[in-house]
Amino acid sequence: MKVLVDTSIWSLALRRRGGPASLNEEGKQLVAALVKAISQNAAYLNFTLQQAIGLQFRLNNRYELRTSIEHFHISDAFIVPSNPGVDEMSYNAGLTYYVGRRTASLE
Repeated sequence: MKVLVDTSIWSLALRRRGGPASLNEEGKQLVAALVKAISQNAAYLNFTLQQAIGLQFRLNNRYELRTSIEHFHISDAFIVPSNPGVDEMSYNAGLTYYVGRRTASLE
């Protein structure tokens, strides 16, 4: 995740991932199916692209609120004539509690 803005109260971050879609040794995602569920003309191998942007707010020395929006796409990238794909949008929110000592900067 790349931090775009970082202040003592809040930070803004951007994350992008993608590639041949389960994680392999290099950390890339690979999705292979045994059954063609969407279309019989589709490929067994698919690719993913994920993009997210999020905000992190420091509430006090122990709590932070994190929120983000993410776009996820999976398809066979037209390696065969049929390219059934799926696009998903998700919204996430979380509350972080720090146990023990806490540093002054957002991490």
